Amino acid sequence: MSNFREIPVLERPREKAIRFGLDTLSNDELIAVLIGTGTKQESVLELAHKINSQSNGLSNLFNVPYEALLDINGIGPVKALILSACFELCNRYLKTFYGDSGTVSTLDIYNRYALKMRQKDKELFALVVLNRRRQIIHEEFLYVGSETHVACQPKEIIRKVMLHNGNYFYMIHNHPSGDCIPSKEDVNLTTQVKVLANQLSVRLLDHIIVGDTGFYSFSEYEECVKLAPNL
Repeated sequence: MSNFREIPVLERPREKAIRFGLDTLSNDELIAVLIGTGTKQESVLELAHKINSQSNGLSNLFNVPYEALLDINGIGPVKALILSACFELCNRYLKTFYGDSGTVSTLDIYNRYALKMRQKDKELFALVVLNRRRQIIHEEFLYVGSETHVACQPKEIIRKVMLHNGNYFYMIHNHPSGDCIPSKEDVNLTTQVKVLANQLSVRLLDHIIVGDTGFYSFSEYEECVKLAPNL
């Protein structure tokens, strides 16, 4: 990893977050914002990367106890407490939002992405991968398109699911027009992905289309579900 001082100021985690938003930061960069500083031996990004790597994934990171954080070279009581407090808030949120089981539904996924996708000027496509217990193990914005179209590759979507050892997955994208009714391309994509998924024994739980005031669910409703504008 490059020397932290060699990174342009505006590309450093804190400055990048302020300028472009926290959602533009990688997991390492978000951890770096939390811990604030590195050590004489490691930059804050190198230390953040070590924390992220040792936990082997966000789901495990949120369950790392305070004492285990202290065992990481470069993490003192203050940094460990800040991280532990953040992890506790995340776990409380997940229990409140999804229930103690951690399982998610179509409505949960919509609520998770609605604010990020509604009233955008480009189509965005996100993939949410779940394990055998239907708990989220990976999620990412996979494609960014134009005002009227986003080009998605069914084989790449399935490859991502398999790469993260997923058993189930959701697809979700928005319509900048505000109308959540699926296009012919949306229907074709859903059909193609379902066929590929079945061949590899993974399951598409739903393809959700986000509109201005609601969403369309392929698997649950087969209609546009209207929600309050503030959701």
